Amino acid sequence: MKSILIALSLVPVISLATVPVNYQNLTALQKQKILWIEISKTPYDKLPETKTGLGIGFILKTLNSLSSLTVSFNREADEMPVGRAKIIHPFGVTVPVEWMPEANNYSGIYQTGGIGFARLSIAGDPTLLGFVPGMALKILVKQKPSVNLQVLHSLDGQGKNTDFFAHNFTNNIPKPTSLVLQPLVLLFSLVQNPPTYLPVNHFAAVTNQGKSVDAVISPFSLVFEPSIEVSGRFKSDTGVDFREQLMTIEKGTVLYDIYALKTKSAQKILIGHLKSTDTFVGSEYQDQKMFFQHNR
Repeated sequence: MKSILIALSLVPVISLATVPVNYQNLTALQKQKILWIEISKTPYDKLPETKTGLGIGFILKTLNSLSSLTVSFNREADEMPVGRAKIIHPFGVTVPVEWMPEANNYSGIYQTGGIGFARLSIAGDPTLLGFVPGMALKILVKQKPSVNLQVLHSLDGQGKNTDFFAHNFTNNIPKPTSLVLQPLVLLFSLVQNPPTYLPVNHFAAVTNQGKSVDAVISPFSLVFEPSIEVSGRFKSDTGVDFREQLMTIEKGTVLYDIYALKTKSAQKILIGHLKSTDTFVGSEYQDQKMFFQHNR
């Protein structure tokens, strides 16, 4: 009964969209301000429990509809569809960020940088899945849909190590070794091939001012390496919730140094930095209504 109640609590009540009808016609800064107001006005009095008892079985059962899964790839919006819940990475914290580019040979946002949001979360119940951290990144674009990316270190996670910045994140995720995760990989292979690689060419196809790029030049993959400002900052197994730790990070902190690989086997080259422009917030909106599209 307790697991059923917890499962039901993850499904938000049906509600109307909160962004204005002309939202997509706004500038990136206007969009960021609107979303940040929504994120900030529903903070938790107490952070939701991450030990939900919901493991891979529940995730597979919930995502068994192909049409449900394709929404993650096809929806061009910054809010979830009405009535849809985050099943994977259900709880996290979100911060407004700036992508500050370094000189590089790629096009679009790789050149212009941009502003948006980073949501740092774990995949699910750590007592069942281990600690599986990841980041969803949203860069807002003037008068066009945002560009989004999900990055992880490993689907297998990092066991009991609760240091969120213990490893790099990438869009080219290694295939999991756990047999338990193979059905989940197979499920995602129905809508994305290969299922553990999310392309990053969409960041090269548009500038932050909404200008489409004619000659798109994109890397094969990205690596988000914890910066010197956060690397080693948090100890593992302290008993402190990772969200509470992240909420202590100061405004203006470089969270990640961004590297690009031109090909799968190429050397990584520094192309930018991801900096927080406020502090992390845990809230109902960023857990239940904010949407990060998957690219393919």
